[in-house]
Amino acid sequence: MSAPRGTPVSAVADGKVVYSGWKGNYGKYIKIKHAQSYTTTYGHLSRIGKGIGTRKEVKQGEIIGYVGSTGLSTGPHLDFRITKNGRYVNFMKMDFPRAEPVDPKYLKQFERTKKEYTACLKKLKESEENLMRFPDKRQGRRKYWFIPFPLDRIIR
Repeated sequence: MSAPRGTPVSAVADGKVVYSGWKGNYGKYIKIKHAQSYTTTYGHLSRIGKGIGTRKEVKQGEIIGYVGSTGLSTGPHLDFRITKNGRYVNFMKMDFPRAEPVDPKYLKQFERTKKEYTACLKKLKESEENLMRFPDKRQGRRKYWFIPFPLDRIIR
């Protein structure tokens, strides 16, 4: 997910950090174990948040790091992944537990922000040209890497 360098990254759910540090191609990297056999990973961070280390309990929304371009990265972005029982899942298709309702005094601002984000996501989904595709032929592998362009190039 493309974002400006230094954008705070927060944990998507309560959990326990099982790895925090440098991890090859991912650069600065954090892996968190959550309930129900879920794990989340956050790669290419510019830095890891203060106090975020192995065995640290984190809360949903807690800042764990900052967007960067470490490891094999061509620009600032977050490599975010979710696994369940060790298998990657498409988090865009997951059903997440419902959150507490928005306080009525913040509802108008929430609806404006939701509309803006929904429009951005719709443009991303409709635009296949927002991805560069190139083969990864190292060690004879025939897989492809996908690199998102910066979000502001897609939206404007």
